[in-house]
Amino acid sequence: PMLTHFLSFEKMQRNILAVFATIIAISTAANPGFQTALTDKAFGYVVQVGIPILEQQLSSLTIPDISGSAGSPIGTIDYTISSIRIMGLQIPSATLTASTSGLLFQASGLGAQGSCNWHYSEESWPHTSDSGSADLLVGSISLAIDVVIGADSKGHATLSAGSCNINIGSLSITFHGGASWLYNLFSGTISNTLKNSLNGQICSSAVNAINTQGNAALESFPMVVTVDKTSEVNYELIDPPVFTYGYLQTDHKGEFFSIANPVEAPFTPPTVPPTTDTSRMMY
Repeated sequence: PMLTHFLSFEKMQRNILAVFATIIAISTAANPGFQTALTDKAFGYVVQVGIPILEQQLSSLTIPDISGSAGSPIGTIDYTISSIRIMGLQIPSATLTASTSGLLFQASGLGAQGSCNWHYSEESWPHTSDSGSADLLVGSISLAIDVVIGADSKGHATLSAGSCNINIGSLSITFHGGASWLYNLFSGTISNTLKNSLNGQICSSAVNAINTQGNAALESFPMVVTVDKTSEVNYELIDPPVFTYGYLQTDHKGEFFSIANPVEAPFTPPTVPPTTDTSRMMY
């Protein structure tokens, strides 16, 4: 009986400690000083500003050389496509929308021009070879990238580009010089190979632009801004952003400090009332 009583008492102690731990956790949880909500209308503005930056990042893509073999009217030939460059990629239409998992960037109708050099040689005697140049025309490209926004230890927002899906609707090649008529006979085969290579290059460059340049821009934003000679305000994020369909919500410290004696406020801010209005760009 004494052992049973002791175990019951020990279990009661654990329950009491658990209750106290819960109360302490609740009482010390930080409420934001202010919240912001960015709606799809704000994301539309971000797209307008960001498209020229992304176009610049994708303005000059270098594709690795392509080699292979193909049948032709003169027999089997070995070919190499080199110095492949895609230039002047245009993004006529794009959207940025919020979902429960993050942001989705979608672009369609992308197009670009390019150039390359070609060389071939016959596999059998007399091993005839030739070379020349070619023009590329790429069109009807669609692109979709998932972007997750988080927060680092200093309260800056962070960007992380996830999956990237791309579809190249058309890619045509026109060969010039030498036996260009020969390459034009099987340009479709080379076009498909180029498409696969270009898929990876565009996705890699777009993801790099988001993860590198996007994060560099966010990291440069000041988290503490001077109000006047005596005070400053802290804007840092206290939690990772919350996503929902239609808007993105961020929680900020929003606390004013004395520059001479920066001390935390002796009280917790009240809970900010929720908003579901998405008629404006930002709240």
